[in-house]
Amino acid sequence: MNIILYKDTLYGAKQLYDEVDSYNFLDGIILSATMTKDDKIIVYNFLYNPYASVQSIQKESYNELKANVFYEISEFFEIFKNYKGKLIINLHGVPNIIGHPNRNYKFVLKLRDIIKKYNQINLYICSSYDDVITYIIKELENIKKGMVVFEGNLNYYDVDYYVVPSRMFDTKIVAQQLKLNKEIMLTLESTEEIISIIDKFKENYYLFDGMSKKQTEDLLHIVTKSPKVMDIVLSSKKN
Repeated sequence: MNIILYKDTLYGAKQLYDEVDSYNFLDGIILSATMTKDDKIIVYNFLYNPYASVQSIQKESYNELKANVFYEISEFFEIFKNYKGKLIINLHGVPNIIGHPNRNYKFVLKLRDIIKKYNQINLYICSSYDDVITYIIKELENIKKGMVVFEGNLNYYDVDYYVVPSRMFDTKIVAQQLKLNKEIMLTLESTEEIISIIDKFKENYYLFDGMSKKQTEDLLHIVTKSPKVMDIVLSSKKN
């Protein structure tokens, strides 16, 4: 299994880069992005339930936010342009209002123009919003496209990867998607959850018939805020 880092505290981008670049066991990081009222795309820390705070961010201008460790996405990419791991960005859109322009389409188009300058970055772009996912699939090229799964949206999209909370973990569905060569990123609430997940995989090993252990491990990711601890736990469970 691969390890993906998420941060549940505010951070400086350079500080974050130095941290993740020092972890040779880390496969990537996940964070969030949204668009401010003055059409700036900003990056901030990943949260389990971010919607209330996202709405307040979307009502502010970038100048009002940047003092609180928010970064324009182009500035963030500049700092991470030499990062070799996966850079996974979860796009938080806005609810569509009848009679108003669709800001989510503008959001994705602006992102498309920015990422053209950073094709050396191993970008993974995802969302939990139906229209944003559709625009990601339609408009973004040469990146991995994904869906953030949650209880409020169980629609199926044929994308490259799925970010799934551990509370929705289902061994059978995970095995089905891995066999379709889809990457699965399980977001854990606590490090200890990995023990029960590994045990479920072992109990249902027959579901993975036809897949090598390496194939499974390459496609399966664990999203955690405690990467060092997770590395120790996974190393101890390899056998």
